[in-house]
Amino acid sequence: MWFHSSPHLIPDGAAVLSAADQGIEPTSFGDQLEEAVALGVVVPDRVFIYQHHSDDPHQHFGIGPWVSKDSYIYEVEPIGTLEDDPGLGADPDNFKCCLKATVRRCIHLPELAL
Repeated sequence: MWFHSSPHLIPDGAAVLSAADQGIEPTSFGDQLEEAVALGVVVPDRVFIYQHHSDDPHQHFGIGPWVSKDSYIYEVEPIGTLEDDPGLGADPDNFKCCLKATVRRCIHLPELAL
């Protein structure tokens, strides 16, 4: 199963768009974004997804700093070719990026959204 974590609510069946397609800056690197783009570890025109064997959100927390109790976690269907996540130290088998993804379902709502 493929998953995507986001600070934003995305309805089931809707497209997960890259930061570039949304006209926003990626949020994962905060004030170090320019440096991350220059190093090639952030590609603003890709959606970042990860593979996990479980849909229990508690097993997802801590996979990366972007997957937490404060984020939405979605099961997604990738759209387009899967590319290796260029992030430093990313597991190439489980961390990928693609042009877009489609939300199949939300498996976790942030505690603030409940």
